Amino acid sequence: MTLFEYLSVATSIVLSLSVAQVLGNIRAVFDSGTRYWVHALWTVLVLILHLIVWWAFWAYREVESWNIATFALVLLNPGILFVASNTLVNREPNVESWTEHFFAIRRPFLATFGLIPLGTLLRDGILFGTPVLIPGHLPEALVVTICALGWSSESRRVHAFLALACLVVTLTGMAYVWFQPGSVAS
Repeated sequence: MTLFEYLSVATSIVLSLSVAQVLGNIRAVFDSGTRYWVHALWTVLVLILHLIVWWAFWAYREVESWNIATFALVLLNPGILFVASNTLVNREPNVESWTEHFFAIRRPFLATFGLIPLGTLLRDGILFGTPVLIPGHLPEALVVTICALGWSSESRRVHAFLALACLVVTLTGMAYVWFQPGSVAS
């Protein structure tokens, strides 16, 4: 077993626990009596992001020198994604709707979700020497902007627009890496 394979197990465990949290609540998220489509869309985006984070991990097979700090950098996004997932779908029993839940947790969720692109920039800058200001990082910048706008707004219309915008940005960014396992912006 290579060191990369050994480290990929830990990454897979964190991502698996996070996906299990989301999937364990997916039926409730889409229940017609309590569903809020903006929250449901964010839930789908979180699941897509799990796929992207796992797929992108392949790029680290080329890292020759691992230590606890570089390994922690690689675990940063799966850990942040776990917290964002838990915030998004960990509904208290006394909440009557996902709309109420979403607006109650929107700030911690969006703040956490917005850290993921920043973690990507930090990690890839340190491990690969990727510059921050390149066209390939536009999706990350847009997601951070979307999260900041959502954090500061209580408007349902704004949140509807931002959720849709984040979907478009995510799918567009995904198109950049979808057929390139482990590709990173360069």
